[in-house]
Amino acid sequence: MTEILLGILILLALVNLVLALRKGDSVDIRPQMKEVETSMLRFETSLDKNEKSQKDEFERNRRETQETALANRQELTRSLAAFEERFTLSIKSMQDTIEKHLKSIQEDNSKQLNEMRKTVDEKLQSTLEKRLGESFKQVSERLEQVHKGLGEMQTLASGVGDLKKVLSNVKTRGVLGEYQLGNILEQILTPDQYSMNVATKKGSQ
Repeated sequence: MTEILLGILILLALVNLVLALRKGDSVDIRPQMKEVETSMLRFETSLDKNEKSQKDEFERNRRETQETALANRQELTRSLAAFEERFTLSIKSMQDTIEKHLKSIQEDNSKQLNEMRKTVDEKLQSTLEKRLGESFKQVSERLEQVHKGLGEMQTLASGVGDLKKVLSNVKTRGVLGEYQLGNILEQILTPDQYSMNVATKKGSQ
């Protein structure tokens, strides 16, 4: 702002000087020249101060920028370190949780497999016992049938022996033959067509 005012004053002094010269009057312009020179010196001094002030301001801004950048880098480094630590802890916690879940799942699977194996063993044992019982029952029934058949064969053999004894008697065989012959004649002839117990010679029957 000061530099602008000084510039305006110098400009006004120059304008006055030009106007005085144009009028052609014998005017002493040394005061105006002195004033212009003084204003010029002030302007240069102000420019120097302004330049120095700007340099100082620039240097101060540069230092502040560097300090801010350094602080930001340090803060970013701390934030990254904190994030890395939290991330590491989070990953470890997740790993622990996953390992616990996996261990629990393995234990559950082992328990279920043991229960399934036990159930299968029980069913196999029950099925085996049932089949063995059925097989033993069938064998017992067949043995009983064989024993019964042997008994029937023994009875039949005994009957055959008795029949053989009966048939070994001539009179008995004759009686049986007559009885069978009578049955046959009754089936194919009428009573008028045959006679029974007819004496073929005197004294016989």
